[in-house]
Amino acid sequence: MSQPARINVQLVYEKLGKGNSTLLVCAYSQEKFDASHLEGAISLNELESKIPQLQMDAEIVFY
Repeated sequence: MSQPARINVQLVYEKLGKGNSTLLVCAYSQEKFDASHLEGAISLNELESKIPQLQMDAEIVFY
C-alpha cells in the first residue's frame, strides 16, 4: 500500500483560498476539534455528512 502524499501547509491554505474542492479535515476527536482546530477545517463528523455531495475530484487533506 502506498503512503499518502505529504503537502506543504502554505500550499493547503492557497488551495483553500481559491475556493476549489479542497477540504481540510481535522482527524482528532470531536472534543479536540471543538477545543482547537485550524481555521477552515471541518471535523471527521462533518466530512462523513458531506460524502454524498463530494465531487469525485475533491482533494481531502487530513491533519
